[in-house]
Amino acid sequence: MFKILALNPPFLPKYSRQSRSPCVAKSGTLYQPYYLAYAAGALEKDGFDVRLIDAVARGWGREETIAFAKEFSPDLVVIDTSTPSIRNDIDVAGKIKGVVAGAHVSLVGTFPTNMSEECFKMGREIDSVCRGEYDFVVRGLARSLRDGKELHKVKGLSFRDGKGIVDNKDAGLIDDLDSLPFVSEIYLKHFGKEGIKKYFYASVTWPEIQILTARGCPYRCAFCLTPEMPVITDKGMHSIGRLIEGTGLKTGGVVNIDGKNMPRVLSHDGEFHNIDAVMKREFTGDIVVLKVQGIPSHLELTPNHKLYASREGKEPSPIRADNLSVGDYVALPRIRKTKDIGVIDVVEIVGTPTSKHKKTSRVKECDIKKAATLLKRGYSMKKTAILCGIDRKTVSKIAKGYQRITYHEYALHIGEDDVRYTYSKKPVPRRLKLDSGLLRLFGYYLAEGHVHKLKSRPNSKVLVFTFNKNETEYLEDIKKLVKMYFGLGCMISDTITAYQISVHSALVATLFEKLFGTGASNKKIPWGWLHLPEDKQISILTGYMRGDGYKIPKRIGFNTTSKILAEQLQLILNRMGFYHSLQVTKKGKYESNINGRVIKSKHDRYDVWVFGNAKERLNSLLGNLFTLDKKKVSKSKKWKRVDKYIFAPITKVSKRPYNGYVYNFSVKDSHSYTIHGVAVSNCNIPSQRSYRPRSIKNSADEFEYIQEKLPFVNEVMVEDDTFPADKKRTIGLCDELIGRDVRVGWSCNARVNTDLETMQKMREARCRLMCVGFESSAQSSLNAVTKGQTRGMQQQFMDNAKRAGLLINGCFIMGLPTDTRESMQATIGFAKELNPNSAQFYPLMVYPGTAAFEWAQQNNYLETNEWREWITPEGLHKSTVSRPGLQANELVQWCNKARLDFYTNPRFLGKMAKQAATNPREAVRIVKGGKVLFKHLVKHVTERKSKA
Repeated sequence: MFKILALNPPFLPKYSRQSRSPCVAKSGTLYQPYYLAYAAGALEKDGFDVRLIDAVARGWGREETIAFAKEFSPDLVVIDTSTPSIRNDIDVAGKIKGVVAGAHVSLVGTFPTNMSEECFKMGREIDSVCRGEYDFVVRGLARSLRDGKELHKVKGLSFRDGKGIVDNKDAGLIDDLDSLPFVSEIYLKHFGKEGIKKYFYASVTWPEIQILTARGCPYRCAFCLTPEMPVITDKGMHSIGRLIEGTGLKTGGVVNIDGKNMPRVLSHDGEFHNIDAVMKREFTGDIVVLKVQGIPSHLELTPNHKLYASREGKEPSPIRADNLSVGDYVALPRIRKTKDIGVIDVVEIVGTPTSKHKKTSRVKECDIKKAATLLKRGYSMKKTAILCGIDRKTVSKIAKGYQRITYHEYALHIGEDDVRYTYSKKPVPRRLKLDSGLLRLFGYYLAEGHVHKLKSRPNSKVLVFTFNKNETEYLEDIKKLVKMYFGLGCMISDTITAYQISVHSALVATLFEKLFGTGASNKKIPWGWLHLPEDKQISILTGYMRGDGYKIPKRIGFNTTSKILAEQLQLILNRMGFYHSLQVTKKGKYESNINGRVIKSKHDRYDVWVFGNAKERLNSLLGNLFTLDKKKVSKSKKWKRVDKYIFAPITKVSKRPYNGYVYNFSVKDSHSYTIHGVAVSNCNIPSQRSYRPRSIKNSADEFEYIQEKLPFVNEVMVEDDTFPADKKRTIGLCDELIGRDVRVGWSCNARVNTDLETMQKMREARCRLMCVGFESSAQSSLNAVTKGQTRGMQQQFMDNAKRAGLLINGCFIMGLPTDTRESMQATIGFAKELNPNSAQFYPLMVYPGTAAFEWAQQNNYLETNEWREWITPEGLHKSTVSRPGLQANELVQWCNKARLDFYTNPRFLGKMAKQAATNPREAVRIVKGGKVLFKHLVKHVTERKSKA
């Protein structure tokens, strides 16, 4: 049988890899390796022979661990990892490989997920990395190794293939969590009763057990957009909500997708990139509303969504929306790629369809039958024609089997150098040189052209241009260009208000229609032409502006009813560095007057204006199309242009309450896209935190299993990121536990937005404690962690918990991005004021794959890149983030001070004494955790005195 070793490797005594901040806890807490256990259970369910070994809990060192591996001789070794222990873990992997010939070694955990390339560099012993949520990735790897199959199809796997490192597609998330075995069952099988008792969670009554009833965080602390925000793609501008809803993501969550099936998005680098994942979540709170000069609509984002922006109009960087102010500049990326097209092939554009069209003769059926009868009787053609009232030519056809209804086939006849439709008298060149003249003709069509279809004649189309009577010079230009490129003449007709110039060629009309559409509101430019050399794009603009261009004081511009054409021309202007703005007038809000007849608009109108010095420069490139008043030239000091971007100033920043879905993308390679032309960062979807709950029945079943099979367990710690996030599910599960008379107690992680009704129901279902991140007392620091909480919410939460009879374990962070010494001192005071049942104080710690790590790295705040330095030699918490005026080692001292102040506070000590005296289980927990904590407090006081 294929054997697998799932290993939590030896490192430091009581080291918890599973903790959100892996370390040796001052409280003596040791986490159960629940993610590794879930993977082991999935493997066993698939028929593999698995050994789940927690070397840390067993007290094993390397010698015992390697000896066990040698004896078991696994085919696959799955090693759990963490940031501080990664070098140790890879070294252990090497030792095991040295004694187990042919074993495949794979790493799992958040560090290898985000730093797989570095893991492979650190150890040649590493054969693969199972990225993200790895339960089924490991299973897929095991199946492939057992069956001798290629590893390239195992989603979520990175591996060595002899030539280099291969990164397979992401595996995505496990939607059906009910399909996984109970982790409590895995603990019992592999650890036994005594093994389970080796674990300890300081705020939970011992012995305890850790399980998950859901995975992922519904809040995500992610950054998103409201659904209406328009995204620029290579297929036009589409709302982000519509694009994501089109993938089938109807409820919240994250979906990895094949970007080939979606439009590519314009990124901050001026290129179009594939989308590789989409995200949708619920959001309640204030969103940031930005008004940018030249953009008619507002930009709406969650406060932590980053835009490419600059304080001074220089090189941009991602800045949070809530950190932007009036006068800051947002970056509008300029399309950089240039790809010339020398010749266009008419056949490639119009295609080669064939069609049959019905033709009915004007001769009546009765006359045809009468003529046929007369001819059979021997009448001459002349006599028959006279008697039937039809011409002799038709009689001749009747004699040969003439049919009143016939079908004519129309096809494209392709020659070596020319092409024509069936029945067309004159062919046109097959290949057309895409030069300035032809592009100018195309520009005329975009402004003033349309294709007219003749209903009475099948497959008959006419290309028509319409100009005012004062624009006769353009008619002559069009006649010349049509003759030059197509060898055809034009027909000019005079209407009451305008001149029309027509080209009677179905093939030429079809060519224009296929390239640019027909009807004013449907016009567009082929998307590939956005990369044409600028001189060719100027030729398009020249023809277009001659038709739809105009000038007003201080500006020149154009208007169109085609939304997509307006967007494309904006991108072209932006690419050339022309400052411009857009105004949208809704349909029905403007009207035209033709011969005294008022015509109300049926489509929105888009006016694009170029102003400032850019106006003069553009007019010069257009051949001085407009006569400009030099006295009315705006300097446009507010706009800036650099090599890669145009910078537009923010003119207003506000907020508005929002309650609904918000959306985001993950964009391959560039990790950005554009809304309203402004570059924004994409989301950090690789964090794999999409919320998925187990069913209420399945979750309650595990509680019953624990009560029946593990009666020695006093409490279940539900390790969901935020257990009560879904109020309806929380109350439903509590009712299920109450209805089944589940008597085992439990605790969970929560947020300060949990309401009183939910808390009371949780308490009724035997919930004892909630672990909650208060983080800080300073609102600026709370904003930095993007949980949407306020000090008022924190205080209300504590009041509700007290009313519900729930205990609280409060978590606080020292050194958040906006923290000062004064704010940290205030946080300590606030913790004492709240007086939770226990408190944890952490220095700011950042880990690869998180926004905090990215922030520290971008600002050069990291003291080291040596991962072992993320904790002290003893394994205690440590910060590696030093910023001006607040060093990393000082943050650790602030945490020590906070613990000393909090745990020696008379209010807290009195509270603990009362709990210990009235509840034996609480007494065991308090004494067990207090012993370890007391040693650390004494050590801190001693060190402080020695330095004094």
